[in-house]
Amino acid sequence: MIKPLFVRFNAYDDSEVLEIDAYIIEKYNLMSINHYSLKQAHKAMRDYFFSSDFTHVVILATDIVLKEFNITKLLDEMNKNPDMKVLSGISNVDTKDLFHYLTICDETPDLTKKVWKWVSADQRGTGIRKVIHSGLSNTIIEKEALRKTSIISDHNHDVNLCKQFNELGIDIYADFDNYTHHKRYCGVAIRINQNIQLNVNN
Repeated sequence: MIKPLFVRFNAYDDSEVLEIDAYIIEKYNLMSINHYSLKQAHKAMRDYFFSSDFTHVVILATDIVLKEFNITKLLDEMNKNPDMKVLSGISNVDTKDLFHYLTICDETPDLTKKVWKWVSADQRGTGIRKVIHSGLSNTIIEKEALRKTSIISDHNHDVNLCKQFNELGIDIYADFDNYTHHKRYCGVAIRINQNIQLNVNN
């Protein structure tokens, strides 16, 4: 049975975000890190996580809006598939022009050209499959897999971390039935407990 540590970097002060954080605090363990640079926050998380008895860390994007379903499904899938080391839920890209894309890529983003080939929401399919890149908006990582990586920079930590996983031969999986959304710019059909809903945020 896994023992997860949930982590939010620069937690978002919003009622929807804080509501699910209260649930996580009640049922699991939540580490919220504010007023640090991203690099400092990651180091603080890693130092604590590696010295603890937690088996997995769940990285939550700053303003991601989760439901209980998103959390339980992420943990259940990881429990059912112990060979998986990295499993990500999916969410919308947090920009006005790209909100109808998902924070998942089938190739490594090109940081030099600043090109991310996001998967389109209407082409995502269902189920769990391997991907090359995840934006880490709701992602569970096994402790020993994370321990093999290092912090590279204060920016694009998701790209850097996923690239390391790929180079290490650690597969990244995405659950296309586990959808969450950012507070801003959400307008894609989402699947929650097999019900299709439409969330629109401007």
